[in-house]
Amino acid sequence: MPNGSECLDALDPAKRAGRRLWIGIAGTALDAEARSHLDTIRPGGIVLFRRNISGREQLASLCAELRAQLGGDVRIAVDQEGGRVARLAGEATQFPANMALGAIEAATPGRGCALARRAAAVVGRELRAFGIDVNLAPVADLYSARASDVIGTRSFGADPERTAALVAAAAAGLREGGAHATLKHFPGIGDAALDPHIDLPVLARSSSESAWRPFASGIGAGARFVMTSHAILRHVDDDKPATLSAKVVRALRDELRFDGVLLTDDLEMGALGGCGDFDDIVRGAVEAGHDALLICADPARQLRARDVLREGFERGSRWLAAGAAAAEARLASVERLPAPRARDSANCSPSSLAEEGAVIARAIAEESVTLLAGDERRLAELAATGAARPPLVYLLHGDPAGIESLPAGNSSLVLCAYGSGPFEQLALARVVAGELRPCGANPAV
Repeated sequence: MPNGSECLDALDPAKRAGRRLWIGIAGTALDAEARSHLDTIRPGGIVLFRRNISGREQLASLCAELRAQLGGDVRIAVDQEGGRVARLAGEATQFPANMALGAIEAATPGRGCALARRAAAVVGRELRAFGIDVNLAPVADLYSARASDVIGTRSFGADPERTAALVAAAAAGLREGGAHATLKHFPGIGDAALDPHIDLPVLARSSSESAWRPFASGIGAGARFVMTSHAILRHVDDDKPATLSAKVVRALRDELRFDGVLLTDDLEMGALGGCGDFDDIVRGAVEAGHDALLICADPARQLRARDVLREGFERGSRWLAAGAAAAEARLASVERLPAPRARDSANCSPSSLAEEGAVIARAIAEESVTLLAGDERRLAELAATGAARPPLVYLLHGDPAGIESLPAGNSSLVLCAYGSGPFEQLALARVVAGELRPCGANPAV
């Protein structure tokens, strides 16, 4: 039962407005200005970026400050996908990109999923140890070589069933580790030719059955958060991006049976530049059915969003009132996973997590190296020459689509490691030296 103060808060338009916002902050600690700003908005969530992180102790201190300032139930979120999108660098394990897991799963069904779950569990425990309870991951978008610049190796791959299995494994692992997963970017932007950070993509596919399979799988695995993208899905709504589309949100709720919390992507992205003024975007995202709105950089826009929502509550505006109770119920319904406690120290200490994470990350890097072109026997022959880098062996440190930019040649060999982190670099070097076989299979097909 709610206590008296909670009942009063439920009637306070300003507090109700703030709870619908997840915002970014500046700096690595809360100064007087930041505290005043947070007190004014009272956001329901905080999204951390690299600008907010300078070390382990500092990050834990910042999270503790945020909870002391905003209450223990505030959500603290971060993008910790692995690969090139990982806000925690030296503070946590640097896992290879999702596509590396796709390469393992493509070669050895079940092995990639097992590693995905183990890696995600470590990520969850690492985040939880700092006081972060929501990971804005995993990426559930299907890979498309035609649009690889947007999502690329952040995707597990192109195959819907394989990607669905990996998304479910990652979502389950995060939950085991104590952090909520966030499936993104619904309705799927792996085939988007434009980057929503800059422009508004239009997805012209005739059906989303395949693209939605990973989202359905992640929901089935217990994911309680989904993030939409600023993209128009023409066959569902040919006029509005998912951020502003009640039709897209209804499809997620009805067809995929998602009853958890629906987040927007950052409302400051360039894709929404032509969708009306900022007030219209705030109203439109809420009216479409989003439970929480992300505004990650500009304090003035964060304040303006709070004011737009507050005024809507005060006036009983239809665009807000129609779904307010349901949105607030969903926000309150997601259970609070256990916070770090002293008894967890044995398996959540930085040293034990770093050791376990390194073992898993190394396995992912080594087992994912893929021979995209050429004969493995030829690779072994070249390795036997002892050259540090045999001629005609090309190394890709990322998207397998990069093979198209390499010189063609019947004797060429192309190895791909899906990233350029230290584990991937070492794995490639060992394969070239003949110490490891390239065991992965191309997940982009």
